Amino acid sequence: MKMRMTFKTPDAAKEGAEKWAAAEASDAPNAETEWADIITEKKEAAFVKLSKWISNGEYITVEFDLEKMTAIVVEKEPVSEPKPTSE
Repeated sequence: MKMRMTFKTPDAAKEGAEKWAAAEASDAPNAETEWADIITEKKEAAFVKLSKWISNGEYITVEFDLEKMTAIVVEKEPVSEPKPTSE
């Protein structure tokens, strides 16, 4: 049996990307102002990649397979274009 749950995590994605970016930038031997720029750049790049799974910067859907005892993060559904109205 499979079950999907959508979680709203407004701070988790932002904080996770910030921590990851800071860890990635910690090896950079630059001045602090450059270090802050590197963190911002890496964080923004991470959000672009994470947008495959995170909607509106805060929603994530996980599918649980209770028979296999596994869980996967579900790709977000593509936004469909509005259909033109016939007049």
